[in-house]
Amino acid sequence: MSKRLSSAGNDDAEQVLERLADRLHAGDRLRVWSIIITVFGDAVVPRGGTVALTALQAITARLRIEPGAVRAAMSRLVRDGWITRRKVGRRSFYQLTPESLEEVVAASRRIYAPEAASEAARVTLAVIENGANERRDRQHEALMRVGFARVDGGTYVRAWGKDAVPPDLSTADALILDTAVPGVPMWLRDTLSPPDTARAYEALIDAYTPLDEALAAGAALSPLDAMAARTLLIHDWRRTLLRDHDLPAGFRAENWPGARARRLVRELYERLWPLSERWLDGCDGGGDGPLPPASASARTRFGA
Repeated sequence: MSKRLSSAGNDDAEQVLERLADRLHAGDRLRVWSIIITVFGDAVVPRGGTVALTALQAITARLRIEPGAVRAAMSRLVRDGWITRRKVGRRSFYQLTPESLEEVVAASRRIYAPEAASEAARVTLAVIENGANERRDRQHEALMRVGFARVDGGTYVRAWGKDAVPPDLSTADALILDTAVPGVPMWLRDTLSPPDTARAYEALIDAYTPLDEALAAGAALSPLDAMAARTLLIHDWRRTLLRDHDLPAGFRAENWPGARARRLVRELYERLWPLSERWLDGCDGGGDGPLPPASASARTRFGA
C-alpha cells in the first residue's frame, strides 16, 4: 500500500470515529454515567476492577465529554451505590460495588456471547398468572430483566441454558419448563421480532460498518482512538442488545438483523482489541502503576 493511500485510510478511520462521536452527542441528553458503566464492564472489570479517574477522563475526553460532566456522573454513581471511591494522595480511584459488579457481569454474558452455533429452538418457557396485580407486575419485570420475551398473557420464552430464573419466581407461582421446540410458527416469530428493535440493529450496522471497512482496508487508529471506538461500539451494542429479548435464531423473523449486528460487533471488536489493549497497558490507571493484564475470559469474548 502506498504512503498516500495509507494516510488516506488513517483519515477515513479518524473521520468515522468523529462521526460516531457526533452520533453519541446527537438526540437525547447524553447519559455520561452510562458511558462510564460501559468502560467499567468492558475494560476495567477484566483488569482488576479498579481504575483511576484520570484514565476514565482520557477516554471520555476523546469522546468530547467535558471533565465537569464526568465528575458529576461519578458523584451520581457513588451516591446511587453503583461505584465506590478511594483517595490516594490527590488521585481518585473507583470500583463497582459488589451489587453492581454482579449486574455488570450478568449483562456481560449476553453482550460478549458468541453467535449461536445453530438455529435449534431449545427454550425455557415460563407461565405466570395472567391478570393485573402487584405480584404479577413484579414477576413480569423479573422475567423481562433476564431476557424473557412475553408471548401473550402470562406466557414468556427465553433461550435455554442461560442464567437461573429470577428468585422473584417460585414453583408455587410459576410453571417453568425447559424444552426443545420442533418448529416455530411464523406468527410467533413475527410477534417476537418487533420492528423498532430491528431498526435499532440496522442503525448500529449502518453506523459501524464504515469503521470496520476502513480498518479492514488497512487504516489505523491511535491506541487512544481505538479505545474510544471500542467504548462507543460496546456502549451502543450493550444498549441495543439489552433492550432486546434473549431468543434462539429460530424464534426470529426471516433476515433478522440481530445476528448480522453481532457478527459486525465481534469482527470490529477483534480489530480494535490489540491497539485498545495497548492503551490500557500504558494508561497508568492502576493504584501502583499500570492496570493488571486483561483476564483470560476477556481475551475470548465473542468466542474469539
